[in-house]
Amino acid sequence: MALLAKRPPKYDGTCRGLDAEGRKKKEAEAGKIIRFKTPHEGSTHFTDVIRGAMNFENALLEDFVILKTSGVLPITSPAWWMTI
Repeated sequence: MALLAKRPPKYDGTCRGLDAEGRKKKEAEAGKIIRFKTPHEGSTHFTDVIRGAMNFENALLEDFVILKTSGVLPITSPAWWMTI
């Protein structure tokens, strides 16, 4: 759907606001996934050693996966890149 709307595909935040009971129910159904919660407003600034000053609108970022219950680290995960 996002690609048809010419937007980058990203996590829609389905489980972002779950309470403790909702999390337990979801974990029982699908297992655990640990995500890095990113802000929706504002922008993120940093200096890249190669590219220099970088600026990203937080609305374009998603809550990315750090670790899945399966123990398999997704190749795009920061945890994956920190291990190699």
